[in-house]
Amino acid sequence: MVRAIVGANWGDEGKGKITDMLAKESDIIIRFQGGSNAGHTIVNDYGKFALHLLPSGVFYSHTTSIIGNGVALNIPYLLKEIKELEEQVTKLTRNVEDANDEKDASAAQTVSYQKLLLAYQSYQQGGLEEATATLQEVDKKQLDAGAKQVYDSIQTEIHSKFLETAYNDGYSAYMSRNYQQAAELLQKVVDMDDTYNNGDAIYYLAQSYRCIEEYQKAADLYQKVIDEYPSSYKANNARYKYLPEVQQKLETVQ
Repeated sequence: MVRAIVGANWGDEGKGKITDMLAKESDIIIRFQGGSNAGHTIVNDYGKFALHLLPSGVFYSHTTSIIGNGVALNIPYLLKEIKELEEQVTKLTRNVEDANDEKDASAAQTVSYQKLLLAYQSYQQGGLEEATATLQEVDKKQLDAGAKQVYDSIQTEIHSKFLETAYNDGYSAYMSRNYQQAAELLQKVVDMDDTYNNGDAIYYLAQSYRCIEEYQKAADLYQKVIDEYPSSYKANNARYKYLPEVQQKLETVQ
C-alpha cells in the first residue's frame, strides 16, 4: 500500500507527525518535495526533534528513508542536521545507560545489604559455614561506612569462631582416631590461618595425614612445623620421629 501525505494549506498542518505515525507500519518513507525551511517536529522515545530535510520516518530502524528529487536539497544543511541528530540521540542514549547503571548499582547495593543481614543472622544462629559463604557474596564496595564496620566485625567474629570450632572438632576427631574427619577439619583451619594455636593445627593435621597414609602431605607439614617452630615439642617430635618415619614410607612406595 502507498500512502501520500500532502498539505492542502501553506504548511504547519502536522504532516511530519502524521508521517512519523504511519512510518511505524511502513517500509519506505520518501520526502518528495520542500526544502530546509520546512520544520517537522517529532516527539518520540529518543526525545523531541525538529526535522528539516530528513524524512519523518528516519527514527524507525526497519524503514528506508529516501530524499526525493523534488526536494530543494541544501547539502551543508543536511549534513549539519544529520550530525546534530546523531549527537542528540547519542546524548540521550548515554543518559539512559547512566540511569540503567545507577539502577543496577542500586540493586547491587540492596543485594549486598540483604546478604550482610543474612550472614549476621546465620552467625547468630551458629551456622558458621553458611555465614562465611554468605559473607563472601557481599560486595563490600556497595556498603556505606557504617555497614563496612559491621561487615568487618562479623567477618572477624566468624573467622575467630569458625577457627575455634573447626580446630576443636578436628582435634577431638584426631583423639577419637577418626583421622579422615580430623584431616578435613584441620585442613580448613590451616587454609584460613596456618599459625593457629601456635602451630598445633599444622602439627595435628600432619599427624592425621600420616595416619591415613597421605605421607607426602604429612612430610610437608612436619617440615613446616620444624621450620617455623624449631624449639617446640612439636618440632622435636617431627624432626626425630615422625618426619623420618614418613620419609621412609615414601622411599618404600617409590
